[in-house]
Amino acid sequence: MPTVKLIELVAAMMFLFNRNVFLALLIFYPVLFNIICIGLHFFGSIQYCALMIAGILYLSWLERK
Repeated sequence: MPTVKLIELVAAMMFLFNRNVFLALLIFYPVLFNIICIGLHFFGSIQYCALMIAGILYLSWLERK
């Protein structure tokens, strides 16, 4: 868990300072994938997971260059 928290902290700092946001998204994708899978398992809601995936794709679309 310390590694995951370190990844989350680094990605959050990159998001907050608006530096290398696309790189932060790439670093954070595995963590987000696990969150989505756990959400699907516990909540059983495909809509919840689809909303999270749509948010991730929207952020990626905004940061394309």
